[in-house]
Amino acid sequence: MILVTFADLTHTGTVIDANQFPLAIGFVSAVAKSRFKDEIAVQLFKFPSEFATFLESNEPKIACFSNYMWHEELNREFGRRIKMRYPDTITIFGGPNFPIAPEEQNEFLENHPEIDFYIEGEGEVSFFELLKSLKTHDFNLKTFKVNRPNLTNLRYIDGDEFICHPLAPRLQDIEENIPSPYLLGLMDKFFTHELSPLMETSRGCPYSCTFCHAGSSYQNKVQRFSQERIAAELNYIFSKVKVPSLLLADLNWGIFKEDLATAQQLADMRAKSNWPRYVHHSTAKNQRERMAKISSILGDAIVIGATVQSTDPEVLKNVKRNNIAIEKSVEMARQSSRNGSETFTEIILCLPGDTYIKHIKSILTMMDAGMDEVAIYQFILLPGTEAADNKSRRRLAYDTRFRVMPRCVGSYQILGENIPIFEVHEVCVGNSTMPFEDYKRCRRFSLTISVFNNGNIFEEIYGLAAAYDIPRSRIIMRIHELAMQRLKKMYKRFDEDEERNFFCSREAIKRFLSQPNAVQLYVEGEYGKNQIYAFRASALINCFKKITEIAIDAVQQELELEGLYNSKMQTYLDELKDFIFLKKSDLFNLEVRHNFNAQFDFYKIQKKRFIVRPENYRINKTQFEIGHTEDKISDLKKYFAQYGSNVEGLSYFIHRHPARLLYRRASRITVRDANVAALVLNKNKINSNRV
Repeated sequence: MILVTFADLTHTGTVIDANQFPLAIGFVSAVAKSRFKDEIAVQLFKFPSEFATFLESNEPKIACFSNYMWHEELNREFGRRIKMRYPDTITIFGGPNFPIAPEEQNEFLENHPEIDFYIEGEGEVSFFELLKSLKTHDFNLKTFKVNRPNLTNLRYIDGDEFICHPLAPRLQDIEENIPSPYLLGLMDKFFTHELSPLMETSRGCPYSCTFCHAGSSYQNKVQRFSQERIAAELNYIFSKVKVPSLLLADLNWGIFKEDLATAQQLADMRAKSNWPRYVHHSTAKNQRERMAKISSILGDAIVIGATVQSTDPEVLKNVKRNNIAIEKSVEMARQSSRNGSETFTEIILCLPGDTYIKHIKSILTMMDAGMDEVAIYQFILLPGTEAADNKSRRRLAYDTRFRVMPRCVGSYQILGENIPIFEVHEVCVGNSTMPFEDYKRCRRFSLTISVFNNGNIFEEIYGLAAAYDIPRSRIIMRIHELAMQRLKKMYKRFDEDEERNFFCSREAIKRFLSQPNAVQLYVEGEYGKNQIYAFRASALINCFKKITEIAIDAVQQELELEGLYNSKMQTYLDELKDFIFLKKSDLFNLEVRHNFNAQFDFYKIQKKRFIVRPENYRINKTQFEIGHTEDKISDLKKYFAQYGSNVEGLSYFIHRHPARLLYRRASRITVRDANVAALVLNKNKINSNRV
């Protein structure tokens, strides 16, 4: 029997980095197993330690690796060690982290002799054809290369020659050609408390963004699996899942009308068991009405995105992107908000043609368009994208730095040797229109957005401003001004941490990483954090009272400018500050329940998403209870088991999930309940009148 291993590895040196099911190798192995039947034995691996242990006593005939930016060096190191222990094992790589220009592919393979073959593009059927041909040649590489069978999508080195066969057209019927790895049982071993199920209901992307792997013309046609198969996979996952969330790999979920049926099935599952608590997905770019319907079906289980990357026409032209009109984003945000879904947008800093003013304007425009969350990403030059090829580099004059990817580091025991491994990526920190100093100014503003806006952390404050037609952008600019004054140490540490983690060349970072203690520096957190999420998590845990006061003061100052501030407004702001603190402080304390006395009806106010004029919600002093339901506590315990209940775990959690999942809810309590709540209050020594 032919032993074939498939590895889609994740770094585990700090946490489990890629904590989702290895779906890509699931698809490839499903095709191979369904066609070869009992001729082959397939083994799938996610964790380096498990794969290393397996290799100690098992020699694979073929070792396959799914290659992405977050584990390429880890893959290659396993490939090198396999070649040293088992010289006859054939190594095959596939995945998007591969140059697109033939001369750059040649250079890549010459530099990495541990890779025997690379499959470009869709890999499922191409791998099967390669495996079939290798079997015909008795798995003898020399014989194979002498005969040079004409296999599409295949790249390899033969002596001094680079062999590059044409790309095959994309599969015309993915349903017929690719069996479900879930329904074949190939994913069963990954139903653990650490990994989230990952599904693909469609593949391909109709857009041409130069910074994205899916932007090539090869990916432009979008195909979908049948609704029957999708339903069967969801039912299968539902019967085995151990974590609260589901991830969808689709690049534009909601692009097909049939996605409404998927949303309804997920909603039905939620009604039965509260799973999935959250569905992570990429929103279809130009399906406003359909996404509004999906939000009405799934409510707070999803966030609806209007990803723009920039609102500046010149920048968009430079990256070959077209955005939907801002007016449509506004309407989608309003409809989604009414349905209980949050909205988000994505903006990339330092794209070609970007400037400080353009970048800030993009952020503020989308905030005022109704986007709750503004995710601001760095422009990473991804191998396999047009933006990263040599031609684009020469034309656009990037200023770049190198850094170790957050969480993508570790020391691994592989076939008798302990090996430190780091994944390095290249970040654009300047160009002909944005000097490095402006880039750093933009990053400080990104930190303000992350801490004071994202995760609906202060939706109460922005809601109050909206009720009086004060744009969110005015509040956030006021907050940024105050935060830069009152949190100088935080912003200074942020600048220093960014500077410490950037290196000016690959050679410089390689020298640094060659130090004997380099892994320890990253594992212990001195280096290698995702600065934005790490500082945001630290602010939520360590200085929540201070950031709340800054946000309250900002809205108060803007209300004063409008002539709207008086003693009654001050009373509301005082109660609002306490309300926010009781809901969102001490996030890891799941059992605590707070008793809160208020002169405003916060139960009704929160249902209006705080977009109210306080004078309309005055009541006789009433007691509210603020805490989690038992179902919510159960979900959060699962999340904390998956991510950890510390600052680092929170940083990773809010990178993957809406922070609102962590917040408590308020409900009115009766006189009898108030007596019980008072006992809890005394026990926890909490002063609910003024925190």
